[in-house]
Amino acid sequence: VWVCALRDVTAQVELEDTLRRAREDAEAARQAAEAATRAKSAFVATMSHEIRTPLNGVLGHLELLARSPLQPGQRERLDRIRFSADALMRIISDVLDFSKIEAGQLDVEPAPFALRPLIESVALLYAPDALRKGVRLFFAVEAPLGQDCIGDAHRIRQILNNLVSNAVKFTESGRIILRAEVQDVDGMGTQLRMQVIDSGIGMSLQQAGQLFQPFQQADASVSRRYGGSGLGLALCQQLAQAMGGQVAVESTEGVGSSFTLLLPVRLQPAALPAAQPLAGQRITVLSSTPEWRNEVGRLMAEWGAQALL
Repeated sequence: VWVCALRDVTAQVELEDTLRRAREDAEAARQAAEAATRAKSAFVATMSHEIRTPLNGVLGHLELLARSPLQPGQRERLDRIRFSADALMRIISDVLDFSKIEAGQLDVEPAPFALRPLIESVALLYAPDALRKGVRLFFAVEAPLGQDCIGDAHRIRQILNNLVSNAVKFTESGRIILRAEVQDVDGMGTQLRMQVIDSGIGMSLQQAGQLFQPFQQADASVSRRYGGSGLGLALCQQLAQAMGGQVAVESTEGVGSSFTLLLPVRLQPAALPAAQPLAGQRITVLSSTPEWRNEVGRLMAEWGAQALL
């Protein structure tokens, strides 16, 4: 006995063909979008580099001009030009690095570096700008003396430069503290914890939530008053993530902000024991600022002295 059943599957075949074509079209669109993104990022990176080259020439000649005899009015105008050129260079550098991240071309190069000189160099770079505004800039470092960290010092300095520059920009009075310490994390090795704390304009919880988005300022009025592209903090977060860390913020509107950078780091054993040139000495540290008094006292103790605070 033969039983034969016939069923029209034309509609099902057509549906499957339609779905297959839709998947192929979606995949082609995705690949095209990724290619367009890579091409855009490569173009922006190339153009940023080409723009930065002549701008370096402008900055170099401005520096030479600043060393020549000038009238007070001329020097004031020159300082404004240099400030604008420096701001433009920072924006271009941020765009270049942001494009490298988008194109997957950002390199992280770990190497031994000394934490204290790095923090000190960042503080000294922005201390004159803070002083001109009447803002005091302090730094404190808690790390083994004479022992190097292993990480990308260039990228860490880039993040700190951005955070401290913003703190100076948004702080009209009071103080800014740059603090760094090496911490042992249970079961996870060692990490760097760096903080930039200011007494500036602060921000609300809602504003802080969008702070690390590209081209976002905490408030539109901030961009009009203080300038900036809103790209720097997004770049800081992506650089931190590229090194396995993160940037977090705590802020109160009208009171100030605290940015914390956490990065995993390895310590390189010290080649020689830390020198103690003040061993056996008793030193009294006097300062009206607790942060500065504690930092000097800590340094004296590392040098072998008994610090009296």
